[in-house]
Amino acid sequence: MSSLRSYSTIPRAERFGSEGDSQCPAIKDIVSTSNENIDNTAECAEKINTKIEATSSCPVNHDQNSKQDNNTNTPNVWIYPSEQMFFNAMKRKNHNFKENEIKTIVPIHNAVNEMCWKKILEWESMHKSECGMPKLLKFEGKAKDTTIKAWFRTLVGFKPPFDRHDWTVDRCGKHVKYIIDFYGGSSKDAPSFYLDVRPAMTSEGVVDRLKRWWSPDLAQTYSKDPITAGIYPKRD
Repeated sequence: MSSLRSYSTIPRAERFGSEGDSQCPAIKDIVSTSNENIDNTAECAEKINTKIEATSSCPVNHDQNSKQDNNTNTPNVWIYPSEQMFFNAMKRKNHNFKENEIKTIVPIHNAVNEMCWKKILEWESMHKSECGMPKLLKFEGKAKDTTIKAWFRTLVGFKPPFDRHDWTVDRCGKHVKYIIDFYGGSSKDAPSFYLDVRPAMTSEGVVDRLKRWWSPDLAQTYSKDPITAGIYPKRD
């Protein structure tokens, strides 16, 4: 398994941290599936979805963090743990993974986190006159804390989310919380997920929700763009 860490596309605020049992951004090294032939069948998709949900979405190595390296050339973004770090974290959580499964799951994890950030940027685009470059300050796993919206969705027949995160964004000095519910997707032919990303129910968050509901064009669309994560750190 690879021990190489890769950069995310998520800007990092100077003060950062993570809390809770499930932490994000998760993990990723964009690596090929080696010589393992992983078919895009319904059986494979179901297995991968199950495996990812079992990890509580974002298992990270608690002994590592995203602090900026001493190398001044290191960009100020979050850095994902490697495949090996992911594997070690799973062993500590008593999850049994094969090496070829790690090579498949890690890229999917990272893509999910990159999409979370893109969806946050859509909300943040409504405040671009206030702040041109929001950054991720911290993230908190709250898998056991069901949101009111998720609870209501289960009442009308939807499956409950398999995880929840709260991400705090630094909007040029103002701290803004976003809530993310992670759902398994409806596709049976490939791994798929549905991400419900929205501002927390603060007074400003409620206003943003109402504005976007009334006039969707107020927010720019980023989540339809290709995922650009998995950029390997430059070597000296």
